[in-house]
Parts: sequence; structure tokens; C-alpha cells
Amino acid sequence: GRRQRARRQEAMDKVHLWAGKTFGANVVRDGFRGADAIYAFNTAALEILTAARRRGLFTVMEQTIVPRSVEEILLAEAQSRYAGWEPERLKNANAAILAQREREEWAQADMIVCGSEFVREGIRQCGGPVERCVVVPYGVDSHFAPTARENAGRTLRILTVGQVGLRKGAGCALEVAKAMHGTAEFRWV
Repeated sequence: GRRQRARRQEAMDKVHLWAGKTFGANVVRDGFRGADAIYAFNTAALEILTAARRRGLFTVMEQTIVPRSVEEILLAEAQSRYAGWEPERLKNANAAILAQREREEWAQADMIVCGSEFVREGIRQCGGPVERCVVVPYGVDSHFAPTARENAGRTLRILTVGQVGLRKGAGCALEVAKAMHGTAEFRWV
């Protein structure tokens, strides 16, 4: 409900802050029921990790995306490059609060799982504890090899899945599509 009603980024960030804090408080209130370790996700982990550390549990936090302060810089650069694609990002106090929340979560985590080297590098850029970061890539096993198919005469098909916006690279995808001059079929879901 709240997330669907939030239209601007600042409102969405406010919802994420509320959800993270509420979820964390509910988990802590319910207790850890004999757990030896806790695994939680960025911006929804602070209360959980803090309580778990007080109880001597091993704490793991997954940083699912580049840290928020780095994301804000990257999005500002994208908005400059692709002017008019999205409403201008205004000064957003909630973004700063989310970025601080992530830093506090890192301080409470014995281990930080990053889905890519890019995410770990973002933590480094923020002065975060990269020595506690472990990269566990999402996606296909690097040893995966698709079977060869006959592609002669077929149009290359490119599928992108995600919200159409600067954060997901829509401007870049459009540039690639234009550069390929109709030699590929692009779809965005």
C-alpha cells in the first residue's frame, strides 16, 4: 500500500525507512529463537544486527546494491547525460538517512555479502569495511556454456528486465539500440 502510493523518490525512501525500521523492530521483538547467526539485507538490518551482536550472534548483512551515497552520485551523472528522462532528483534528506543507515549496518556486520565487485568497490568508496566484504555473484555460474545454435540469418534478440529508468540503464540501452541500426530486436520487460 504505502509503496504504491509513494510517487516521488523522497516519498519512496521514506517508505523504505519506515519498512526497514518496522521490520527490524518486529524481528527483534519476536526474538532469535536459538539462532547462532543472523543474515539480513541492507537498509532493513540495523535493528536486527544490533540486537544480534548484543546477544553474541554471528552477523551477516547482504549489500544488495551499490551503497546509496554512490548510487546518488551515479544517478546524478546519468541525469546529466540523459537530461529529461526522469524528473530531476532533488535534495533528498531520506537518501542521506538511508546511506547513514547502511554505514551503521556495516559496523554491526561480521561479514558483508556483496553481489558483485562493483558493490564491494562502492563500499570502499564510502570508506566502508571492505576487509569484511565477500563477493558472491548473482546469476549464472561462470562455467556455464550455452549450446551452440545456428544463428545465421536470425535477428539478434536482446531482453532487458527491470524498471525502465536511468537506474537500470534505459538511456544506455537506447543508445545501443540506435547504434545497431535495426540489426537487433530490443525488448524491455
